[in-house]
Amino acid sequence: PGTAAVAPVVAAARRFARCPELVRGVCAALRALLGVAPLCLDSSHCPSSSSDDGQKAALACALSEEGAVDFADEACDAFATTPHTEDLLEDAIAVVALGRGFRAVLPKLDAAPPGSLLRVAGLKALFELGRGDLRLMGQACRDAGVVQAIADMCAKLAAEEAGTDQCGRISESAALLMGLCGCA
Repeated sequence: PGTAAVAPVVAAARRFARCPELVRGVCAALRALLGVAPLCLDSSHCPSSSSDDGQKAALACALSEEGAVDFADEACDAFATTPHTEDLLEDAIAVVALGRGFRAVLPKLDAAPPGSLLRVAGLKALFELGRGDLRLMGQACRDAGVVQAIADMCAKLAAEEAGTDQCGRISESAALLMGLCGCA
């Protein structure tokens, strides 16, 4: 089945984890795969059914077993301050959000140093995920704690980035994300 490709792709990515072009491609592929199967990645939900839902669950199970979300999380840390890695970081954050939920991404963005590309890419990733699949945004926004955490983080990042090159992009991305949350 199509899930057989997950293990060698993640293994190759780990082997060449310092190559931004390869990591970008892998994160983009993982984002696309998780977009098809944005499940909780809990391996206890791995059915053997041949239905479409069964195939999605098998894909999510394979991604979980191979540590795809962990790989993307590590890529965020490795390339957070590397120039010209915005697309890589956006895809990596999207993988983490699709695998662990929006709430899991917020501390990573909060901890990133001011001026970090990870902040802009992360906010943009959350906005694009929410805009692309309103069910994901709806799930995040039904939790008042997540909405408040997003609002607090957006305000904090905008304040910390004041006067930096990222200020306008942070403010714009934060406003778009807050608009999706219904908090604008």
